[in-house]
Amino acid sequence: MIISDLYSWGVLGSIVTDAFTALARCERETLALPATYRRPSYLAIRLIVALCAGVIPLVLDAQSIFAAFYLGVSAPLFLDRLAKAIEAAAKG
Repeated sequence: MIISDLYSWGVLGSIVTDAFTALARCERETLALPATYRRPSYLAIRLIVALCAGVIPLVLDAQSIFAAFYLGVSAPLFLDRLAKAIEAAAKG
């Protein structure tokens, strides 16, 4: 498997997850995005998460593009849990 393909599918999986989350949080009648999704800082962080998500299929040696995509989809949840665990450990 080509490394750039695995990375790209991982990034795409993460972006798809964020897109569906944003769509689910749209206001029903107007389909307007909540203010959070319009902040440049939030979008920059989500882009960084997506770029990090591309590394996960490489580290875990995904055997197909489907596995890479799945790992990308699960990356935001994985990274969120990792951040919470680090925060809890820092608090003692």
